[in-house]
Order: sequence, then structure tokens, then C-alpha cells
Amino acid sequence: QRRITLSKSMLITPDTPDRSARGGFKHGSNLNGNLCPSRVTSQRKSTLKELLEREWCTRWPCSTCGAMPFRSAVLAFTGDENTLTPGSAQRLLLDLRPIYPSTCYDAMVFLLRWIGNALDEATVRSLLGDSSAGALYLRMLRARDAANTSRAENSRRESPEVVADERARKAAQRAVQHADRIAAKRIRDTDLRVRIEIPKATTSQFRMLALEMYRRSRS
Repeated sequence: QRRITLSKSMLITPDTPDRSARGGFKHGSNLNGNLCPSRVTSQRKSTLKELLEREWCTRWPCSTCGAMPFRSAVLAFTGDENTLTPGSAQRLLLDLRPIYPSTCYDAMVFLLRWIGNALDEATVRSLLGDSSAGALYLRMLRARDAANTSRAENSRRESPEVVADERARKAAQRAVQHADRIAAKRIRDTDLRVRIEIPKATTSQFRMLALEMYRRSRS
């Protein structure tokens, strides 16, 4: 079986809906029969909705099966050989319009991500229109943009210039904190010496002397 590879990574999965709206999946195997047959046994071609609602493995980076059964089923549905052509991608988008994502969320996200490698964003948004699939596609685009922004910010923070500035800022902050601790210790030591030298002094005298010593230490 020939493995299908995509030229670029276009989208990431948006926020996950309720688990009740998501189906389970099984990796393609001869044991569970979840492999795409070369011919449809019902003597008619299944609809895209029926195909999406099957229990496919639709994990994009799956290291077990590579989502090959689902990919092969989609290619068999479109009649393509090894890759999804732009014409087939446009027909799939038109078929996706009346389908609600809640019935096949993971499979639809995978398919939209795959279609995004064959068509530009403007074409996908135009063909999906204001359908539920179109709303899901917009959420995927926003999730992608947010991830790209986060990655760019992380790259900026990890640049040598920013790292050097941050280290200098922290060093200056530590120096100020150290100076404050030294000043506080000097006050405590002065207060202790006053207590030892004049143990019989009255409370008011002690307070006045301590205040005077504190003023001298700050001057």
C-alpha cells in the first residue's frame, strides 16, 4: 500500500466540542475489518456523510496507521489515485456543506485540513459559504493563526537579544533586592546594639534613639 504524504501542514484542530459529539475511532486492520474495500459491496457508492461517520482513525500525525484507511477511502470516493486533486477537493467541499460537524467532527476536521493543502483559503471559504462546515473551517483558521502567533512570540523571546536584555533586567532587579536586604539588616543590627547598650532606658527614650539611628543609617 502506497503511503500518501502532504506537501505542507495547513491547519490544526480547533477547540474540541463535547465528547458526546465525537465518535470513537479504530486503526485500520485486517482484524477489525476497518479497511477501505476496493469496491462497494452495496452496489452503490456511499455518500460522503456515510463515509465520514465510520469509525476511522483520523489522527493527523498517527504513527500507527498514518490514517491511511481514511485517506484511501476518500480517494476511492473521489476516484483519485494517490493524491487529492483540486477538482476533487472542490466537489468534496460542496458535499460537506449540508453535513453537520457534530456527527463526524474528527473526520471533517481531517478532511478540511487535507483539502486546505489542495486549495487556497479563499476558494475553501467561498465554496463552504455560511454552512456549519464553513464555520468549523473558520475556527480552524483562527486556531492556526493563534498557534502561529504563539510560536512567533516564543521565537522572539528566545532570540539572543531578548535573552540578553532579560538577563540584564533580572540582574539589576537582584541587585536592588540585595541592597534592600543589606539596608534592612543594618537597621536590625543598629536596633540590636541600642538594646544591648541601654537596657535600662525608658520606652520613649529607646524609641527616640532608635529613630535617630535609623535616620543616620538612611542618610
